[in-house]
Amino acid sequence: MMKSIIAKIIFTTVFLIIMTGVSFASHPLTSDDPGTNGTGGFLAELNTAYNITDKVFDFAPVFTLGIAAPLDIVFRPDTDLHTFNDPYIDIKWRYYEDKVFSAALKPSFLLPFKTDFVAALHMMFAQKIIQKAETEVEKGKERGVESGSSGIEGLNIIEDIAYDTSKNYQAHIAICFEPVESFIFVFNAGSENSFNSIFMIGGIIVEITEAIHYDIGYKYEIAKDTKASSLINGLSFAF
Repeated sequence: MMKSIIAKIIFTTVFLIIMTGVSFASHPLTSDDPGTNGTGGFLAELNTAYNITDKVFDFAPVFTLGIAAPLDIVFRPDTDLHTFNDPYIDIKWRYYEDKVFSAALKPSFLLPFKTDFVAALHMMFAQKIIQKAETEVEKGKERGVESGSSGIEGLNIIEDIAYDTSKNYQAHIAICFEPVESFIFVFNAGSENSFNSIFMIGGIIVEITEAIHYDIGYKYEIAKDTKASSLINGLSFAF
């Protein structure tokens, strides 16, 4: 009963947000986003996580290649630097985009070298709630003021819903807020394993250059009988 109520609340929230209105998610967020790299674009993400509770270090790089403007292929290996787990292959298709809203589908396939084959289907939505200061700048120009920026650079919301062949489903929501240029504060929350676990992430993304981003965050997870916290960070390079 409680799971059903929580599920209804989360999905109701998601669809209410979708009605408002593009943003690009990144590590340390768990939520994926509809953004793609474009034809020939390549993104390398070197993501790490240290599970403070279990004292386990994970290295999970992600390599994304743009096949066409709305289409990416993603390779996700997973390792703790001692053993390699089965990797994922994702195909992301951004089927809709306008100035404030975008949506994508992402089938994912686990390559079954050690475990059973698993396939999942992700649905991703993103809304740009507050534009990145362009609106205020234009208003300022109309008044003869050089810059009309209010100091709010951008506010984006991202949702990610998925279901896999193991009959697990998950729902994530993320908020990205850029109060000043090149510093993005992020918050992520969601439920996984058919609402048997929930997590929260808080962090910051620093745009060192247009092509290089560094991120750091803290993740807290609550499962049925366990709790865990992790320190996560990553470095991404776009080509």
